[in-house]
Amino acid sequence: MVMKSRQGGNADGHGQPPLSSIRLVAFLGLALLLALQKQFKMLLLLQPSPFLDQRMFGVTATPKVSPHNNTTLNAVKLNNTKIVAVANSEYKEIALMWHEQMTKLGYTTHVVATVDEDVHSFLQEKGVRVETLLPRDSGNWPLPLGKPQQNRRRIFGTRWVHVMAQLQKGYNVLLTDADNIFNRYLPMEELESSKYDVFHAYAGDFPIRFLSMGFTICGGMAWFRSSPPSIRYVQSILEQCGSRDLGSMAQCDDQQVANSQFFDNKLNYTFYNERPRDDTFWKHSLEGESQVTGHKFKIWDVNMAYRGPVDGKDGVCPKNNWVAMPLNSIEDPNNRVRKGDAAGERRLRLSQWMNYCGEVDLR
Repeated sequence: MVMKSRQGGNADGHGQPPLSSIRLVAFLGLALLLALQKQFKMLLLLQPSPFLDQRMFGVTATPKVSPHNNTTLNAVKLNNTKIVAVANSEYKEIALMWHEQMTKLGYTTHVVATVDEDVHSFLQEKGVRVETLLPRDSGNWPLPLGKPQQNRRRIFGTRWVHVMAQLQKGYNVLLTDADNIFNRYLPMEELESSKYDVFHAYAGDFPIRFLSMGFTICGGMAWFRSSPPSIRYVQSILEQCGSRDLGSMAQCDDQQVANSQFFDNKLNYTFYNERPRDDTFWKHSLEGESQVTGHKFKIWDVNMAYRGPVDGKDGVCPKNNWVAMPLNSIEDPNNRVRKGDAAGERRLRLSQWMNYCGEVDLR
């Protein structure tokens, strides 16, 4: 006869375990499952994309690491930033003025990425450093023409493909609009030796629908480090702009896309300091980090990268300004611009900026 124990098990010790032990095992199993699920999600985020070539970083047995950032860099080269402005035939004269001004200030790594053959030939004949926005053999250069708004979206989206291609080659990239006005020389080593993967500029009051978060960033003024976190960030933009690979065209309003990532917190941003108020014009710099891509970012303060009225905010010009992106021109009866002449309007805007706030004579 088999005797029963007081706990309801068999006397030989092979009965059912206590209920508390079952609960403990179940709890530990659930905890292990959740931990594995979290680890799996992180691995998915870090999977190589069609854009990511691990060989580009030149990682050796003892890779160099930034003292400020837990990120492996491609040999931590200084003065390794390519300064890129994008231009089509409509902006060829503006791009020429931009290149001449950058040369005058002492920059040596600036180049114009061209959208079509007309602007490419024009600038090349003027001695401007040029490269095609997409590879010639991609079948997508020159970019196909469409309606004006469609063309702008193609340029805005595809310039991020170009940025990605440069990052994969090991270059850091300063992306700028050709009509941005640089007023002084800033050594790129100041950006390269920082702890940040990405720098942005404030965009003023556009896009309007994002103003409630206290700021917006500009699509045409940013710096990117050639680092895995930065590449994952650029990849997140390209995924929303519809680019498949480095030879394909993208199409989007990149400023809308970049700001939506902050507004909807798609990249799980953490801010290091207090965000500026939406009614404050002279915004302080803002710093933070994405918990998804791992990139650390900084938004330059408005004095450093100015986006505002051509004659200053209420007549007050930015102090020690590096780059200006005037929002408008002032109507001038002596210098009328034909309606629809975007390049002419920007020439007038540049001239007026130099009269009101500029520190360097562009003539």
